[in-house]
Amino acid sequence: MKESYLTIGLLGGTGVGKSTVMNALAGSEIASASHRRPHTDRVLITARRGRPTIPQLPGEEIPWTLIVHRSDAIRQVLLCDLPDFDSLLGQHRERVIQFLEHLDLLVW
Repeated sequence: MKESYLTIGLLGGTGVGKSTVMNALAGSEIASASHRRPHTDRVLITARRGRPTIPQLPGEEIPWTLIVHRSDAIRQVLLCDLPDFDSLLGQHRERVIQFLEHLDLLVW
């Protein structure tokens, strides 16, 4: 695992705490959490600062943003905060479904 990543997706409904879990695991506020629903509208991917290049991720068909962190606890994990699966916005659900193939593990 020294040179590879475990890619984990946080999946769930709107307002269940996916971004809050991501922040807790990273040890800092790297993902915005809000009372506004839905809030996360793109895939947020975290990677440890200074790690080698991350693996191939989807192109423009699935909007995503890379956020770097300094947590050694998850240095070999690409943690992905996914949009809400139960959104009134159909594109959120579609983005989640399209992104599933890029994950090694899914946390619901």
